[in-house]
Amino acid sequence: MTTDTTNRNIIIVIVVLFAVACCCLVAAVGVGMAVRAGRQAAQTIDRFEQGTFPATTSFSRSYEVDDPAELVVDLDVGSLVIAVGDDNMVQVEATVKAFGMSDAEAQNLLQHLQLTATQSGSRIHVVGKWNDVDPFRGRSPQIEMNITVPQQTSVEVDLGAGSVEVVGIEGNTDIKADVGQVTLRDLNIPENLTVESGVAEINFSGPLSKDSQYRFTSDVGAIQLRLPADSRFAIDAASDLGAVIVDFDVVGESTRELTGAKVDGVVGGASDTSLYLRSDVGAIYVRQQ
Repeated sequence: MTTDTTNRNIIIVIVVLFAVACCCLVAAVGVGMAVRAGRQAAQTIDRFEQGTFPATTSFSRSYEVDDPAELVVDLDVGSLVIAVGDDNMVQVEATVKAFGMSDAEAQNLLQHLQLTATQSGSRIHVVGKWNDVDPFRGRSPQIEMNITVPQQTSVEVDLGAGSVEVVGIEGNTDIKADVGQVTLRDLNIPENLTVESGVAEINFSGPLSKDSQYRFTSDVGAIQLRLPADSRFAIDAASDLGAVIVDFDVVGESTRELTGAKVDGVVGGASDTSLYLRSDVGAIYVRQQ
């Protein structure tokens, strides 16, 4: 091989390596641009879904009432806590947050909020609803509401999505929850406690009131009760898809099928206090405290 041929081959190799390097550089730049574009797109999507800018407002009302009081709450989305406060007084406190792609958009969303409290005698009606909000806008607005009531208060709640907790009251209670969680603690029920849920977990703890009826139903979600060991009650509990577990001695019928279970009987002897528990999809637990 001549010297000219060798030099020519070296030049060819250098040219090829240079071309390959250029291609790699272009590819790297392209990948880098794609990554940056992807990150920017992800950030845009994240802002769309979650809302970068929050806007907050508050709501406070108080009402004098006579015993027994009545509280009705209609809440689209958020968290609600109802607890015992001062005698002859209903106090409503709420914090509201809306989220937008800008401060102006977030503030504008707050204008779509209907948050009201009205009084008729000893009946207080609280409404928290969002009007004309685009469901595809992104992160949902939030309402955090705390209401204190006299101990003797009947309660009615209609919740779209979120959580509701009721503690310590003495009064009949009716709760409807589409999606979320329902927590009930230490309630004195004169006649009826009813909870109906779509996709929600129901939790009850505390003693049962004598001669009262408790009715818990859930389309999808577990039902859990924690009761004193000396409780006496009749029970009719069934799940189409899930277990039914009762940590008490039940005199009656207990059946377990391939997908569901049922318990029907009495605990602690004959009693006019009754539990009616139904879950289409979800387990049912009745445990001792």
